[in-house]
Amino acid sequence: MYQNKFICEAMLPRRVRSILNLHDMITYYSTANLFGIRLKHHSGMYSAGSISTELPRKRKKCERKPWVTHINELKRMARRERKERQMVKEKILGPPENGLLVKELIPVAHDVFAARTELLACVTRVAKSIAIYTCRIGRAVSHNERLQVDQIPAVNELCIQAGIDIPQYPTRRRVFPAYNLAAVAVRGMETWGKMRSGISKLMQKYAVQTCGYCPEVQVGPKGHRVRNCQAYKHQMRDGQHAWQEATVDDLVPPVYVWHVQDPKSGKPLVNELKRYYGMLPAVVELFAQAGAKVSCDYTGLMREDVALPELDEEKWVV
Repeated sequence: MYQNKFICEAMLPRRVRSILNLHDMITYYSTANLFGIRLKHHSGMYSAGSISTELPRKRKKCERKPWVTHINELKRMARRERKERQMVKEKILGPPENGLLVKELIPVAHDVFAARTELLACVTRVAKSIAIYTCRIGRAVSHNERLQVDQIPAVNELCIQAGIDIPQYPTRRRVFPAYNLAAVAVRGMETWGKMRSGISKLMQKYAVQTCGYCPEVQVGPKGHRVRNCQAYKHQMRDGQHAWQEATVDDLVPPVYVWHVQDPKSGKPLVNELKRYYGMLPAVVELFAQAGAKVSCDYTGLMREDVALPELDEEKWVV
């Protein structure tokens, strides 16, 4: 019986055999854990208590933003509102629909505005001491242009970084030690969370809409009818925006960057293992490198409980 099984497996394609071997390994690990057998930790396996969170995939230009409320629920709400309009009765509007302010949200609005101002100040101060790089369309230096790029002997560069000032090669120095940035980073991290939480509270009362295809945002009960949308198939909408319910990320769009546990290790990121590296919003990562503690809300994104597999171990990872 087993001999026939081995013969049949040998006749299968290589990809199918790999899937069968992976299934047998999963069954073995599950059975062993069920009976309490201690297994040798595999560096490429997720930990049992992993709570990794997957970021939404990057949308194509022809795709619409995901709906906050399902389209079927929006249709049911529209039908219900049409039936209510047919009934002759007085509709009492509450704030802010009646034009009045929501008194309990006035302090929240002041806090959000102050938090945004303080956040920009903290980012500006921390960014002066921590290098920030952005990707741009500029092309790489070709082989024929290599002699046109300014170069400096390695010994001179080493001496410059050690404190020698050469007029031909101006260098920017730190005005104060880097460890003095920890208090600014902690305050900036707190204001970031305070601003986002305040925005979510305000959006529960005040309607905010966004275009389903472009980053346009409209604060108010209805979106404007200005024909300035240049997104996918805007000709079919006569240049008007496809308005839908907005989220906090539409007002404060986060730019996610790779989160490396030890940025000073010098080891470059491997492109084949990019799905195992953690990510954080750029502001949070900036304050984290300056010494601030990251909130537990981003634990699933950082993936610090996931062991990065080696290149030869990636095929065994579930």
